Amino acid sequence: MPCYIKMHLVEMAVERTSSYLEDVPKLKRKDIGQFFTPTKIACLMADCVKNDSETIVMLDPGAGTGILTAAVLEKVLERGQVKRIFVDLFETNEEIIPILFDNMTSIQKKMTNERIDFTFNVISEDFITYNKARWEDAEQSKQYDLVISNPPYVKIGKESEQACIMESIVFGQPNLYCLFMAMASKLLKDDGEFIFIVPRSFTSGLYFSKFREWFLNEMKILEIFTFESRNSAFISDKVLQETIVIYALKTKTVPQFVTISESKNIVSSGLTRSIRVEYDFCMPNDGNYFILIPTNESDLKTMSLMNDWGSTLMDRGYMLRTGQVVDFREKEWLREKYEVGAVPLIWPCNFKNGVIEIYDFLEKKPQYFLRCEETNRVMLAPGNYVLIKRFTAKEEPRRLQCAVLPERFFEDHGGVCIENHVNILTKKNGSMSADEMMGLFVLFGSSYSDDYYRLLNGSTQVNATEFNSMCSPTAEKIAEFGLASRDYPALDTKACDTIINDAMYAINSQEVKGEIIWENWMRLKTY
Repeated sequence: MPCYIKMHLVEMAVERTSSYLEDVPKLKRKDIGQFFTPTKIACLMADCVKNDSETIVMLDPGAGTGILTAAVLEKVLERGQVKRIFVDLFETNEEIIPILFDNMTSIQKKMTNERIDFTFNVISEDFITYNKARWEDAEQSKQYDLVISNPPYVKIGKESEQACIMESIVFGQPNLYCLFMAMASKLLKDDGEFIFIVPRSFTSGLYFSKFREWFLNEMKILEIFTFESRNSAFISDKVLQETIVIYALKTKTVPQFVTISESKNIVSSGLTRSIRVEYDFCMPNDGNYFILIPTNESDLKTMSLMNDWGSTLMDRGYMLRTGQVVDFREKEWLREKYEVGAVPLIWPCNFKNGVIEIYDFLEKKPQYFLRCEETNRVMLAPGNYVLIKRFTAKEEPRRLQCAVLPERFFEDHGGVCIENHVNILTKKNGSMSADEMMGLFVLFGSSYSDDYYRLLNGSTQVNATEFNSMCSPTAEKIAEFGLASRDYPALDTKACDTIINDAMYAINSQEVKGEIIWENWMRLKTY
C-alpha cells in the first residue's frame, strides 16, 4: 500500500483543523469542552487498536474534525487486512461539521483508489440522547467493533436530559465525558476495543463512584498512558487538568496485568517508561472501585506498604471531615482583630512547619471568630487533632500538608473554629491521645502517604472519600509512631519516613538500618 496514504490522512485532518483553530477563540471552545487531539496523541491512541479483521465497524463520538478516525484508518490500512470499514461519527458543533464531512469525503476517495470499501455516517445529534433506547436495551446495544474518542470535558446538571437518561450511573454533578465513556462501552460488541483520552478525575472520588462500579464490571482496562506534565497532552490549548489515555476491552474476563506507560511530554518526546502491574493491584476489589495508576517502582513500593496495613483509616477508628466555617455565610461573626469572646479561625495560611500559628492580623482574611450561643454550632470540641489543607497548588512538592492542633491550644485561646478550606482528622469515638495525634502527623507527613494519595487522586484537592479509604496501621502502631516522634526536634518528611521505617524494622528482622528491606512483608508486583 502506498506510504502517502498512511501519512496523509491525519495530516490532512490536522491541516483543516488548524485553519479552524485560528478563527475560533479558545474560551469559546472551553465553554463547550472542545479540545482537539494533537497528532502524536491521536497516533498513540490508534496504535492501541488490535483489530485485524477484514470488516471493522467503528464509532467516534464527539468526532470533532475526525483526527482520531483518520489515525485509526492509517493504522488498519498499514496492516493491509481490512477490506470494509464503516464508521459513525457524532458531532454537534455546526461550525466544524463541514470540516469533518470534507475530511471523511477526502478519505473515502483515497480508500476507493485503494479498493477499500469505506462508508461513513456523520450524525449531527447529541450522542447520549440519540442512543437513549440502546442504553435501555441490552440486546440492541452491541453494534461496534471499536470506539475511539476524545469526548467533551464539561460538567452538566444532574437534571439535564443526558444525566436523566443515564441516571443509574450518576451521583452528584456529572461530567459529560463519563457519560460518553459509559454509552460508548454499552454500544460495543463483546471483546470490542475502547480507546479514550479523558481527565483522570474519574479514577477516584464520590461523584464518579457509580460510574466506576458500572464501567469496571463492563470493561477491563489493559493499558493506561499518563503524562507527567499536566498541560502536555493539549499543549496548544493550555489544558491544566491531568489527562490519561485508556485502552480497554468489553469482557468479563479479568486480565492478569495492566500496562502503564508514562511520558513527560507526548507531543515532543514519546514514552519514557512502562511497567506491567497485576490487575487487582491497580483495580483492587475493595468496594471503592478506585483506579490506582503507579508509574514506577517507587509507586509500587508505596502501594505495597500501604496495602499491607490491611484496614482503612475509617476501619481503624479515624475519619477526615471538613471545617464548618464558610466565611461568606458567617460574615457577622468574623473579626479581623482579637476582641473579648473571639477565638481563632484557622485558615490554610495558619499552617507553619507542622503547627498552627495565629497572627494578630491577616491580610484579606479575618483571623478571629466571635464565640456566642449562636455560633457554638461551628466550634470545634476541645481535643487533639491533625489538620490537613484541602487544596494545594499543583507546583507544591506535597499534596498532604498537615499541622497538629493539640488540646492545650483550646485552653490557650478559649476555643477554636476551622475554616472550610481546612480538613480535620479526628477520632470517630472517644478522644485522641497526644501520641495518636503525633503518630497521625507522622503517618500523613511521610512521603508514603503523600505518594499514595497522589496515586488515588489526580487533582490538587484532598477529599474525605479518598483520604478515609487510605490504609492505615493500627491505633497502637500509630501511637508508637507518635511516641518515637518525641526524639525528633523537627518532623519533616524525611523524619516521618525514618520513624515509619524504624517501626517496620521491629517486625522485620531483615531490615538494614537507614533503609528498608521489603522482602517477606511487602510483595512488589512488577514484571
